[in-house]
Amino acid sequence: MQMQSEAAFGKLDRNKLPPGWLPLADHMTDVACCFAALCRCSCIGRALAVAAGRSLDDQDIARLSVLAFLHDLGKASSGFQAKRWPTGQRPPCWPTPSGHGAQALYLLQGDNSVDHLLNVLPLEELASWGAEAVLPLLTASISHHGRPLIEDIQTLGRVSRRDWQPVIYPAGRMHYDPLPVLEEISLKARRLFPTAFELVTRPLPDNPPFANLFAGLVQF
Repeated sequence: MQMQSEAAFGKLDRNKLPPGWLPLADHMTDVACCFAALCRCSCIGRALAVAAGRSLDDQDIARLSVLAFLHDLGKASSGFQAKRWPTGQRPPCWPTPSGHGAQALYLLQGDNSVDHLLNVLPLEELASWGAEAVLPLLTASISHHGRPLIEDIQTLGRVSRRDWQPVIYPAGRMHYDPLPVLEEISLKARRLFPTAFELVTRPLPDNPPFANLFAGLVQF
């Protein structure tokens, strides 16, 4: 299965011929746009306002939608992208196939070997949306498959820097590099929700009931 070096999948079905391949940024877009539409449903909007202790405006929804967009950030890792290979066909230059939740947290909290990857993400802008609110909400988004990943120490301990290193074949040809994938993700978030990146007027809600409701909507 030969793909461009910068290609990343969000959903993959190897049972089809040719295999079904949904680009990662497209899958993240689907989820974020559905999330934004849900927030504008009257009953869900009321629930969010009650949990937040205040009404949500368009900028709030745009910022929450960016955080929902980033739910699959860890799928940009080489470890997750190694799943493109069927069992027994994975070239040795690829890392062991991995998940994506713990990989995202490693990227956000890892060592300086991933600093060049962090630099292409809009993390400074996200922090300006409310220092107390953004990290719990982003962690909730990344933890969309179950309980908060921050509690799963065993899974986090299995992540290594190799999960985020480029995949280079013996002849020196780059086959996969997380950097351009993350650059595309960052650019797409800005294009989809430009209001989120405008001047901050008020921070996002930072109370646990709101974070729990946000987590449930992302999982849904």
